Amino acid sequence: MLALREALGPSARLMVDCHWRFDEAHALKVLQDLAPARLHWFECPIAETHAHWDATRRLRAAANAQGVLLAAAETQVGLAAFQTLFDEGLYDVVMPDVKYCGGPWEMLRIAERAAAQGVQFSPHNPSGPICSWHSLLVAAVAPACDMLEIQFDESPLYDSVQAGPSLRMEDGHLRVPAQAGSVLAVQPALLAAHPYQAVPPGIETLLNR
Repeated sequence: MLALREALGPSARLMVDCHWRFDEAHALKVLQDLAPARLHWFECPIAETHAHWDATRRLRAAANAQGVLLAAAETQVGLAAFQTLFDEGLYDVVMPDVKYCGGPWEMLRIAERAAAQGVQFSPHNPSGPICSWHSLLVAAVAPACDMLEIQFDESPLYDSVQAGPSLRMEDGHLRVPAQAGSVLAVQPALLAAHPYQAVPPGIETLLNR
């Protein structure tokens, strides 16, 4: 992260996703060590369960003292779950994922409630053009959207699977197509050539322990 800050210069937003790998003590140590990197946000440092709420509030205070935002909530489901996070004062930024949170309409409700609660909305979106399309449309009509995560250069399939309006980034922006009735289409033959395969269990299986 320090090397990235040096390469990017002082003005670029620099964020780190910790994937819930730390306990409170190690998360605080990482925050301290990364102070020279001048992070924009510190994402998912510890598990998001009730047992960690007090620790999360302390981490948020420590991050904010460095001018850093605490971001999380990519696996939360439904407005009620997000409302609990707002009520508990846990995060500066929530990151609903359209695949998990309940779909586009539920994501929009979450965005509206986040704006009312003074919490930033920034959709979690690492999963390809279909999710990018839905997330972009929600972001376009939400009261506020800090930024939209976008996958790029991870697989040539990202571009080849889609047809219709381009979702290519231009100067750091995705544009909502102006044509009435524009929709994203996918290439069925390409999807058929790459059938679903179960993903091996990852660290998310530890979150509810």
